[in-house]
Amino acid sequence: MLELSLRLGGTNRLEGALFLGEASLFLTLSYPWAGSVVAWLGDLGLEAGYEGAPYAWVRYAWRWP
Repeated sequence: MLELSLRLGGTNRLEGALFLGEASLFLTLSYPWAGSVVAWLGDLGLEAGYEGAPYAWVRYAWRWP
């Protein structure tokens, strides 16, 4: 499934998401200049982006049964 959204206001933002089973990919671009790419595979996520300075995160989602 592909999802796109455009938000206009104080910060203009374009967001896109692609969902393929347990894998997902998110792209966010905004003005003033910032952006990020997030990839999830199951409970493990990787994020890289720029918001005044470059950054990167490794995330883990702990889900309660």
